[in-house]
Amino acid sequence: MSEKLVDFPYGPLDKYRSTASFDWKQMKLLMKPEGLLSFEQRLHEEFRKHPLLYNYELETPPLAEQRRITAKKLVILEHVVNKLTNGNGFTPLEYLSFVENVFALDASLGIKYTTTFDLFPNVLRVMGTQRHVELMTRALRGDIYGCVCYSEIAYGSDEEEMRTTATYDARRKQFILDTPDFKSAKSYVSLGKTAHYGVVYAHLILPSGERKGLHAFLVELHDANLKPRPGVIVGDMGEKAGLNGVDHSFIRFNTYPVPRESLLNRIADVTEDGRYIEHQNTVDAPLVQHCVFTIPKMRVANVANTYLLNAVTIALRYAGVRRQFAPSDKEEEVCIIEYQTHQYRLLPYLAVTYALKFFTRHVQSVINSGEKKMIADLGELRAISSGAKAIASWFARDGIQECREACGGHGYLRATGIGELRASNDFNCTVEGDNYEELLQTSDWLLSLWSTVLKGKRLPQTLMNSVEFLNNSQEILQEKFVVDGKDGVLCPKRILHTYKWLVCYMMKSTYDKYQRLLNGNSHAYARSESQIFYSKTLATAYIHHLVLETMWKRIADTPEGPLRTVLVKLFQLLGCWMLEQHMSKLHIGGYIVGPEPVTMLQNSVLKLCKELKSEAIGLVDAVACPDFMLNSILGNSDGEVYKHLQAAIYQHPAAFSRPSWWQEVTDRLSLNAKL
Repeated sequence: MSEKLVDFPYGPLDKYRSTASFDWKQMKLLMKPEGLLSFEQRLHEEFRKHPLLYNYELETPPLAEQRRITAKKLVILEHVVNKLTNGNGFTPLEYLSFVENVFALDASLGIKYTTTFDLFPNVLRVMGTQRHVELMTRALRGDIYGCVCYSEIAYGSDEEEMRTTATYDARRKQFILDTPDFKSAKSYVSLGKTAHYGVVYAHLILPSGERKGLHAFLVELHDANLKPRPGVIVGDMGEKAGLNGVDHSFIRFNTYPVPRESLLNRIADVTEDGRYIEHQNTVDAPLVQHCVFTIPKMRVANVANTYLLNAVTIALRYAGVRRQFAPSDKEEEVCIIEYQTHQYRLLPYLAVTYALKFFTRHVQSVINSGEKKMIADLGELRAISSGAKAIASWFARDGIQECREACGGHGYLRATGIGELRASNDFNCTVEGDNYEELLQTSDWLLSLWSTVLKGKRLPQTLMNSVEFLNNSQEILQEKFVVDGKDGVLCPKRILHTYKWLVCYMMKSTYDKYQRLLNGNSHAYARSESQIFYSKTLATAYIHHLVLETMWKRIADTPEGPLRTVLVKLFQLLGCWMLEQHMSKLHIGGYIVGPEPVTMLQNSVLKLCKELKSEAIGLVDAVACPDFMLNSILGNSDGEVYKHLQAAIYQHPAAFSRPSWWQEVTDRLSLNAKL
């Protein structure tokens, strides 16, 4: 398969491509097995046939035009999918790859596609019954567009406080949907202006006035011509910091009647005469939670890493070309990738992208293992997905910003693409839940296990096997930092063991802090007041350890040779770099004593950055998306930065013309007089 991979064009990046110790084509095959690589090549060929999907606009179009273009792209993407799959759908790994590529191509397009062809029909599948199959089928065919309406303008994560209601009218055999005011309007609804149907979450109220909590309803929002149905008020959220190709909307309901059959009734139903029937199915409820909450959060983590990879690709390729300062008057200026500062700023994030690729694929394979297996370990999977979503989107947030700054002033140009990546990922930090709240979900599950550990009982084995080491927590907590052999602090097993100690220590200290705060106070108070420096750090350490452990298992399966050697260095760099963030806890807990371990860790990070500098361009080449998708004047694989920069600047419509507003300058004196 490697012979089908095309070599990169000769150019300024050859210097650093030639220094790589491994074959980038073999690395690409390791990261994408042959069947998946073949699928991606076919996908890229189809993308190339439709220039609208990737043509770059020299100026930002008006908001309505951005929406129109994205709507047209969605139709094209439907055609591409049908041609690739012949109507048979993707395999799970193909779909994961497809989503990565669509978001790398156009984030707005990615959101619109996954909302209407994945999230919406998937909610109908797991929450509905036979009476909802027809609409689900129509959605999968693209006959209708759908959306999900969950959070409200003034009420986000606290579902108990949401105020949209669905009151059952037994006489009319209808639910009456109502949002009493603007604060209770459904907000940030993706495709809110263009979806024919929406899954609307509302508090179900029986004719007796009894409230039965939040339930989901399948609601017609627009007619065939996209006019809102009478009783449905749809408004645009307006221009956003990014993702303006998506029609994010607010939706209100003014005593809007919907049929009794609109209730998604997998878990519970309401009879014609208004009786509430809860189905005694112990399997369906957790499965619904998993599909509605866990899978979308893992997708956010994967998408965030896609954005980060694009930014790292741009910044590192630019760093291999851009020169700054010469050692002497007789020598050539040095490429900025040679500077320690630049290496430290960028290379740890390159390691992050590789680690998260291994991690998200592994979690996806677990999800694909079967729904029945997942149900028993739903708590673990929800904890992992919540934490991964938070950590990955924060990695991307910080890494993309570092890449932007590392590209200097040129990185601020729209044509580099980094600004758009930053704005797109910013959405990930709050979509599917605020990151701090998501980490609380992770720490809540972990702390629920600690009481079992304190009683000396063994924790049951879980699907991801992410907490098995807690059974040995008392022994782990007795240990101290020790330098093992010639590898010292870089020993992979030492890095992983340090994280195990950190998780155990944070479990104990957070649990103790919570118990002290609970004395005479509410659970909510104790939970809130133990978040910073405790539960947040616990959840972060847990996800860091799990990501590293997953990466190490993949490396261990890789044969000895150049590929494994460079992957080990990426693992070591990421492990040491992340541990640097936890130095205070390692000191406070007594795991490390004195300055020597800290100095060793910091020196190891710098040493690894220096060694990986020669591998960086090859590592990027192995995982980067094609140039036509990256669409960056600084990140093109040919390395011709200044040719692309000049072309982009010269092609701008206003580059050489007199400003259209020139009279505002020349007439300033008369204008001042009028003021």
